[in-house]
Amino acid sequence: MLNVKGAALWQRWGVSLVVLLLGALLSVLATRAMLQTNQEQLKSRLQLLGGERMALIATQVRALATEMRGLQRFFSFSDEVSRREFAGFNHHALEHIVGIAWAPRVSHIQRDSHEQTQRDEGLRGYQILDLNQDDQWSPAAPRDEYFPLTYISSLNYDNAAMGFNMASHPVLYALLKRARDSGEPALSNLLSLVGLDKQAQAQLLVSPVYFGGKVPESLQARRQQLRGFLIMTVSLQSVLRRLLNDETFNGLTVGVKDAQQANAPLLANYPQPLPKALSELGQVHSMVSLADRQLDVCIEALPSFVATYQDARVVWVPWLGAILTLMTALLVWVLSNQRFTAMSLVRSRTQELELRSAQVAGLEARWRAALDSAGDGIWEWDLSAHVLSFCDRYLGRLGYTASEFGTREEDWLMRVHEDDRERCQACVRQHVRGETNTLMMEYRLQNHAGEYLWVMDRGQVISRNEQGRALRMIGTQTDIDGLKSIQRRAEDSQRYLQSVLDAATEVAIMATDIHGRFTLFNAGAERLFGYQANDVVNRETPLLLHDPLQIKAMSEDLQARGLGHYEGFAALVAQVRLGEVEARDWRMRHKNGQWRDISLRITAIRNHQGGLTGFLGIAVDVTERREVQRQLKAHDERLRKLASQVPGALFQYRMDLEGSVEFVFISDGAYKLLDLDPAHGPLEAASLFTRIHRDDKVRVQASIRQTYEKRASAWHDEFRILTHAGEVLWVRGEARTESRRDGSFIWYGYLTDVSVQKKLEAELRQLTITDPLTKAFNRRFFDEQGRLEIHRAERYRTPLSLLMWDIDHFKAINDRYGHEWGDRVLQQFVEQFSARLRQSDYLCRLGGEEFAVLLPQTDLSAARQLADDLLALCEEARLPRVGKVTASFAVVAWQSGESLAQVFNRADALLYQAKAEGRACVRG
Repeated sequence: MLNVKGAALWQRWGVSLVVLLLGALLSVLATRAMLQTNQEQLKSRLQLLGGERMALIATQVRALATEMRGLQRFFSFSDEVSRREFAGFNHHALEHIVGIAWAPRVSHIQRDSHEQTQRDEGLRGYQILDLNQDDQWSPAAPRDEYFPLTYISSLNYDNAAMGFNMASHPVLYALLKRARDSGEPALSNLLSLVGLDKQAQAQLLVSPVYFGGKVPESLQARRQQLRGFLIMTVSLQSVLRRLLNDETFNGLTVGVKDAQQANAPLLANYPQPLPKALSELGQVHSMVSLADRQLDVCIEALPSFVATYQDARVVWVPWLGAILTLMTALLVWVLSNQRFTAMSLVRSRTQELELRSAQVAGLEARWRAALDSAGDGIWEWDLSAHVLSFCDRYLGRLGYTASEFGTREEDWLMRVHEDDRERCQACVRQHVRGETNTLMMEYRLQNHAGEYLWVMDRGQVISRNEQGRALRMIGTQTDIDGLKSIQRRAEDSQRYLQSVLDAATEVAIMATDIHGRFTLFNAGAERLFGYQANDVVNRETPLLLHDPLQIKAMSEDLQARGLGHYEGFAALVAQVRLGEVEARDWRMRHKNGQWRDISLRITAIRNHQGGLTGFLGIAVDVTERREVQRQLKAHDERLRKLASQVPGALFQYRMDLEGSVEFVFISDGAYKLLDLDPAHGPLEAASLFTRIHRDDKVRVQASIRQTYEKRASAWHDEFRILTHAGEVLWVRGEARTESRRDGSFIWYGYLTDVSVQKKLEAELRQLTITDPLTKAFNRRFFDEQGRLEIHRAERYRTPLSLLMWDIDHFKAINDRYGHEWGDRVLQQFVEQFSARLRQSDYLCRLGGEEFAVLLPQTDLSAARQLADDLLALCEEARLPRVGKVTASFAVVAWQSGESLAQVFNRADALLYQAKAEGRACVRG
């Protein structure tokens, strides 16, 4: 009996064990098949979600390029862009980028004027700066060209880098040259923001701007016609964070790197830090172009992605197989033993409850994790016990600990701003009574530092008793202080803009929708055209004011240029729709029927996505200005005709406070004076100064500068100029002067050719200082030049000597051979002695046969040596018919403090001594 029972027991256990093993095998096979299917589904889900996110990223990157192209066109079609225009144009773009800057090209000649212009525009202390290795600013070192940050627009940083010379930074300068030489935008690697936080890294998108609005074809032309650079600070990390920071993106990781560089580091990734991805699910790759870079964007799955999108059957199929296996085995066992079956059912139910508890706990954990990732704080209110509890994020944002904040309702209420307290209590009462489905309220809450922050609470009653009384409420709190600050700034900007529009009474500002209906008609427009804003806004179009014939002519011009057929308002804004700025003069009609000349500039109004929403027009009445210009032109023409009849050249010359000069007016006589062709262009002040003789240029410039500094009432000077043919002319200039209120100085005068007069003066001067017989200098010149040389020797402490000589027995020569031969003797002596003198020496005839030589830079010994040489020459020379003729010499050296008369008397005494001691000798 025991054997039978034992066999039956083993049989029941054996059958149950076989059933259990078979069930486990089937469960394993089913689970494996389910895992494979789930793996393929996860891969498909990754490709689908990754493709959607990839499209968002590509769209945002293209938006950055589009924003840069729009800013580049704005600069290309504007001669000058003011700081306010720059900030206004870029304001909407700052929501997507770190900042935008303008760095003009400034040559070393333009540096001072550029810095002064910026300081005049309100940038106190502005100068071009370099950044040294210690991150300290210093004035920029001299170089041929600079690229200073002149305009900066940013929501995150102030003007800390204003004036920074990008050419001084090797990496940045290489980036600028790459963009300049290619003519296209260029993108940098990750860089630390210069002059700011080194931890803040971003990329620079640099776009060149050229004069003329077009990219020159040749490399040399691009370097010469460069106007400056537009620099957009781009944080791909911020782009990813803004686009992808939502709950639906949990479980994916994205990385961006340069596809053109091998082993390039990541430029941006999300989330941060970058966790390890699941390689078995594959990757989603896409190449996105930004400027001159190809960006490789890669999206991969994280383990949390599998947890989020995994097929639930993968979890419960093994359990279901196990349950079925156990139930089958238990069913077999029930047939043999009821007790074992009941116990198996209890164990199975217990396992199910534990599984459900684990699932509920997992759901609650994921719910709290989702709230934490959204940045919201969580609060719970036990209304029956009057106790409030807050999560750590809620308290940490306010700077409190749980013990500091408290758990009573009064603790929370006392920190609510007094202006919001009553409203918050009313909202809570309404929701507790069931009058609202959810609790939602915005109010100011005091933090630990005593400051009030704007927050938004959302919650709901989750438990009520049988009588409907609220027992428990749970909710979240969101920090909206930054949003409120943005709203306040937007409201202030709106009020400021309205004030500006109302104050601009001299300028007509009008706006329309895309169909042409007026949406704005400011006070200036009412004054200019006579219509009230209420009469035209949302009722009329600009065709009410325009000349139909001009609109028709513009339509025909657009069609002739191949831009399409447009009529009416469409023709007026056709070029604006193409991305250009329409600016021209129009003939427009006042309400009273009078026609006026109006300068009108039309630009597009776009939303933050770049979509066209309307058009903005700025109009200025130029009727009176046109008339004044016409009258001035006629006056200038009459003045030019009158000036052409005057000998020489009439001019109006201007110098401003910075020393810049120009000819406001110069008559055609200047071209005749300089032998220039007027067809070569207007005569510039700098060009005229280059034609002044090099020996006169410094003196003339000094006289002009002295007239300016002393504010003299008149100026006159005489100087030489070089004509186009190389001829030297003497010119006399005279002018009356005038000081202007702006600090500038004006010369009104004329230039006339005095070359003939100067030649006559030179000839007359030569006659007055030259002995007509010997061509040596005369006594008058000796007295003038002698005093001058003594003054020079006294000033520079240099030696000066005087050599005097007298022809021996000259009277006897005259008596014996006649005065004609006496004159020949004098001429022969001067000719022979002049050949032995230096160019700096002065040979003078004092009278009769007496001569003197002024010897600058010569001491007594050198002068005596010269006298000995001349005496030897007399001994050797033989004159025709007369034969040998000798002379007596005296040499003296000037002594400090002596006058010319004193030196002459000493020499004359020595000469008398030589005569007395036998002649034909040297004394001194």
